Amino acid sequence: MSAPRNGQTLSLRDGRRLGYSEYGKPNGEPGFYFHGHPGSRLESEFADEAAANAGVRIIALDRPGYGLSDFRPHRKILDWPRDVEEAANLLRLDRFSVLGASGGGPYALACAHEIPERITRAGVMSGVGPYDALGVTQGMRWQNRVGFQLGARIPPLARLIMWSMARQVRRRPERVLDAIAQAMSSADADVVRRPGVREILGGTSRKRSDKAARARRWMSCCLAGRGGSAWTRSSPSVPLAGRSSCRNPLLLSGH
Repeated sequence: MSAPRNGQTLSLRDGRRLGYSEYGKPNGEPGFYFHGHPGSRLESEFADEAAANAGVRIIALDRPGYGLSDFRPHRKILDWPRDVEEAANLLRLDRFSVLGASGGGPYALACAHEIPERITRAGVMSGVGPYDALGVTQGMRWQNRVGFQLGARIPPLARLIMWSMARQVRRRPERVLDAIAQAMSSADADVVRRPGVREILGGTSRKRSDKAARARRWMSCCLAGRGGSAWTRSSPSVPLAGRSSCRNPLLLSGH
């Protein structure tokens, strides 16, 4: 296994810091990983060995307000591609792939839409969609359904959910992981209960709670769909296949 390059930051033009970690092969084919919400760059540690074997360099970014990245008030999904492009320039990367998992999916699509000339591949893994779409929360655990559906109608409830989540993670991280496992299918729960997996999940959970107090207002907007203006322009049907600058442009996968 390669040695992860963890806990680094980039200084952006507007003075913000953007946190990132690297996994896989240092001189491999570059790709940015976008974590879920909540989440952090540390999620990519799961893929370190596989990426190294495949010759891939993973650059996992903390979005604003998560982990090592400074909070940015009033940001939108379509603001993210410019941060990614600036990060790529600082890392001296011309072209790269992007992969978004769960809540990171819309951000990968936004990059493919806004900066297609820089993107070699765009992947979405178990990505979320607009929370007000019919049936979008079907099959989710009840806590997610309540948060996503009622958060759109009652933003203060979303803020309360984030506050409660951060409090539980700080005070009883092991209990939080147990609750997550209990809400999963048996196959997924078996994976979450593995010691190595729990250690990574525990680390990323603590990182995502570090700035929860400052990010609470933004998260409530995300649950309410207010940060989702990108969906009208950057949806799973975005016509990327016709862009000659983006080969193998869009890869979608689900649970």
